[in-house]
Amino acid sequence: MQWRPRFRRTSDERGPVTSFVVVADADDLPGSEHHPIIRKAIDNQHEIEVMYAKPGAGAEQRVVIPTEMAPGEGGVTYLRGFDVTKGGGHKTFRTDRIQGIVDVRDRSQDPGVDPEPLAFSVPTTQKKNRTLLAEEPSLVTSDQTIKKNDPNAVRIIANPVQFMQDQGAYRPKTGDIEPTPEEYEELRSKDVDPQTHDKATVRRLRNSGASHIDLLNVANQGIPYEDYEMARAITDSHDSAVQEALKMRSRDREQISQNIERNKENPNFAEPHLLDDAAYKSATKGLFVHHMNLRNAPSFSEDQNRGPIFNHPDRRRANEWIMSELTKLNPELKQQMGNTTFLENRGLEFLKGDTTRLTDGTKQISYFDPVNQLSKHHTALQATTTDLGDLTKQRRIIKALSNIANSRFYPVDYSGDVYEEA
Repeated sequence: MQWRPRFRRTSDERGPVTSFVVVADADDLPGSEHHPIIRKAIDNQHEIEVMYAKPGAGAEQRVVIPTEMAPGEGGVTYLRGFDVTKGGGHKTFRTDRIQGIVDVRDRSQDPGVDPEPLAFSVPTTQKKNRTLLAEEPSLVTSDQTIKKNDPNAVRIIANPVQFMQDQGAYRPKTGDIEPTPEEYEELRSKDVDPQTHDKATVRRLRNSGASHIDLLNVANQGIPYEDYEMARAITDSHDSAVQEALKMRSRDREQISQNIERNKENPNFAEPHLLDDAAYKSATKGLFVHHMNLRNAPSFSEDQNRGPIFNHPDRRRANEWIMSELTKLNPELKQQMGNTTFLENRGLEFLKGDTTRLTDGTKQISYFDPVNQLSKHHTALQATTTDLGDLTKQRRIIKALSNIANSRFYPVDYSGDVYEEA
């Protein structure tokens, strides 16, 4: 095993890059088969598209601009890079969680300077034998045989959609109980905040064993349905779940008390973070149109196996779910849910990965800019509200924004049970 340091230029016309990278050449480390191509991507300032899986979860698509790679404890190699897919920021990944590489290509945006680069050191006993690879890493498809521990070959997934299906990434709708329209409406009208009411929560609860009468009892006690759902996850008893949910509501009252004190100390706490009405509507509309375009697109690329936008089997309903999430922020968008327009002149992505001025004088908007602006807006409202109902509303919207932030190319948090059509 040896750790090999690599020095390279600190900046060029494509933006700042990391000046010192430590990479693992150890054949026996999990994920080491990916290290050569990651190293090459760092050197060439490319982005990589991978299937990445955390423990207990299926593989999901991630597009990352790698900037450095370094050894960690327990034989783990850490990759630092800009996450193009989720959140639009610098993050740390583990190479042993990379299930396969889908593509390597030119950067889609400038990652900027990493505010928290990896902290590492090269073991003094392992500074020798720093020879470069004799050959450039080569990509091989997943249906080809890869020689074990071959440092010059990296697995590339030939059919990402099929791979995700095999990994169980697509989770269909479950349960046979379908509440009636009248039941849905009654529970919506009694919700703590009807504007952010989620039909899918009701359906999941009914299929978990709760009756309509149980849910009416929950609503009449001022308990948000999602709190009751969390409580039912740890007890099958309706009465016990209600008691657990009431404890959650007590904690909400404690937060209201803290907010009251915060408002006294700083009456203008929220003001710097709030959007005006026009900016708010523009931010929500841009995100809505982005997902409307992805939902309505008749097809994607000619090569359906190349990303970052795949023709997922459930991509229409998944993007419609995000459109529905946005109506929690801006109810005016509900009237556009049935809009079947596809803005072909804007391409598949209405919003891109970064904000920049284009040569024609227009401005390209980053997908993550409105998400971050809206998140700051609602986090400020959550920190200053003195009303229990509004606290629930802000919490639901912040949760929706978390789902939206993870959905630039495809809503990775989607499953058949998270959305119920109006």
